[in-house]
Amino acid sequence: MSPTAEPPNERQFGPLAVELGLLTQAQHEDAVGIQSQLRELGVLPRPIPEICIEKGYLTREQVAGVEIRLRQKDEWPKIPGYEILDRLGRGGMGTVYKARQVSLDRTVAIKVLAPRLEGDEVFIGRFMTEAKAVARLNHKNVIAGIDVGEAAGRHFFVMEYVDGETTSRRLSREGPLPEEDVISIGIQMAKALSHAAEHGLVHRDVKPQNIMITGRGVAKLCDLGLAKYDEGMTATPASGRSVGTPYYISPEQAKGGEFADIRSDIYSLGATLFHLATGEPPFGGASALVIMTKQMTEPTPSARKINPRVSRDLEQILVRMMEKQKEDRQQSPDELLEDLRQLEGRVTPSAGGVRRRRAKRRAASRSSIPPGVFIAAIGIVLLVVFAIIMGGGSGSQTDRRASTWQPEADRALRGATEWIESNPEQAPAAKAHRLQRVIDSFPGTSAAERAGEAIQRMQSGR
Repeated sequence: MSPTAEPPNERQFGPLAVELGLLTQAQHEDAVGIQSQLRELGVLPRPIPEICIEKGYLTREQVAGVEIRLRQKDEWPKIPGYEILDRLGRGGMGTVYKARQVSLDRTVAIKVLAPRLEGDEVFIGRFMTEAKAVARLNHKNVIAGIDVGEAAGRHFFVMEYVDGETTSRRLSREGPLPEEDVISIGIQMAKALSHAAEHGLVHRDVKPQNIMITGRGVAKLCDLGLAKYDEGMTATPASGRSVGTPYYISPEQAKGGEFADIRSDIYSLGATLFHLATGEPPFGGASALVIMTKQMTEPTPSARKINPRVSRDLEQILVRMMEKQKEDRQQSPDELLEDLRQLEGRVTPSAGGVRRRRAKRRAASRSSIPPGVFIAAIGIVLLVVFAIIMGGGSGSQTDRRASTWQPEADRALRGATEWIESNPEQAPAAKAHRLQRVIDSFPGTSAAERAGEAIQRMQSGR
């Protein structure tokens, strides 16, 4: 290149520098104006980057950085109808770009298959499977598909652009998420999986990296590259190989050869929520094989031992989601949704759990009592406490709590019994799990005793 020649992509240099926040629009217009004046004088105009340096708008290091980005943009794929704006990320199967759909002037995301995989029919098939899977789904908690095709020998898939971050990135930044956020994400993902199940779709790779959260808190399931359909349309590797991510893979997927179904996704979502709630995946190890072996053989660790702020109710739901046998888990996303919604009503944004919510209800109730009645009630309570103390403390704290909880415990037992009676095909472990929740939530109540007796009858086969 001669000293007087213009550098490559000079017309794009200024707009990109402005987009990167290195140059103001006024500074760019000033540099362009200087070029125009030089042309009018018959003088060969100086390149925009040099003018910006001379005016003190940019340093040489900043100019070099912009020119590197320009060269990268030259390597970006050219897809008719779309203007590539930035690279969002790169994965094993390809690269995701932020782009503008010219016809509608809207921002989209475009996944482009990696050049090294363009000749691999298996990966092309998997890539197209994702596009077809997303095209089938239309739900606010699933990334929406827009377009799919091939341009200049490169396969691409256009989808909605989510202005947010993955739960994995948030986890890395903040550590364990508040329980109400974990429950909210779980509910939204259960809805997404329910919608997928209605269309015969199994995701097979639910994990924190595949859940996006928008700025408004909407969770979206993405990356359906390992998805399969019940009717057999799949782009999986050879039969017998494990498909999924070791930290979140279900036991049946880890074994390889077993068909995954929607209950496999429930397991993976359980492992994902465990990670979000505790800051650690349920199982770790020195290799993928070690981790998958633990998924198949070891019981789910206690989330509360890792993070004591996790409620017992959430821990129980996670344990059931991660049962080794599919028959012992929630049998559908809708059943999981029911469990999570029940828990949602007990957790407050203050993360105080069940006791704090009950305390707030008592405080609200007390505030509506007339002052005179309230003072009289306080006096009665003090007399009762004095009588208990003088009487040698008869009646334990557990007994008093059990008496307070009894109506709620009776309702919980009726709900569990009705569910068992209306679902006779469910596995005994699933039925016992419903009853055990009554025992754990309302210890010392007669409802808990009756639930224990019912479990014993199940175990004895009566």
